[in-house]
Amino acid sequence: MQIMVSIGSSMMDNHVVDQKIMDAFANLAGSYGYKGTTTRKIAQQAGVNESTIFRHFSGKQGILKALIERYQDEINKAELSFHTTGNVEMDIRHAISIYQYFIEQHKSIFLIALRESSQFPELGQAIQRLLLIQKEMLLKLFRNLIEQGHLSAQNNLEMEISNLVLMNFSQAVLKLAYPNTSIVISDQDYLDKNIQNFVSNLKK
Repeated sequence: MQIMVSIGSSMMDNHVVDQKIMDAFANLAGSYGYKGTTTRKIAQQAGVNESTIFRHFSGKQGILKALIERYQDEINKAELSFHTTGNVEMDIRHAISIYQYFIEQHKSIFLIALRESSQFPELGQAIQRLLLIQKEMLLKLFRNLIEQGHLSAQNNLEMEISNLVLMNFSQAVLKLAYPNTSIVISDQDYLDKNIQNFVSNLKK
């Protein structure tokens, strides 16, 4: 019995160490990029020996791969967390809020992809997966709203949703890549103004 407890404790410790290493990498990569994030810096921030990183992940690329896998798992959870209410503006705002929160939680992935996409094509594929999930989520939402009579069936769903996905992605890229420019607006202002205008146009 004691051996089983010891094994369980060891597995839990490994999970905690993995999480610390991944979090440290994500924080550093957001500031220094992939190339500038060394295993020494990761070890210092995570509070572990550099050799521990190689033992757990075989290096930086192993950490990035684990982050992408976690990102992909959480995309599916984000999709499942969305439920419609029948209120057009509220439902669209909710869908966009999920998207904004998700990007904020995984901004290191997006920053590496923006800066070093040619080196990591798997990052581009992961981000495309998020865009497709968002498009599917919005398509389902719009169809439900049309069936319930809240939106006109005359709307071109594919075009409207593509425009909205592009608008959301542009907001995310501007916020991450150019946070100090006058072009960037807060997520709240984006929801209050841009999405409100978008919904008003849909109802016309």
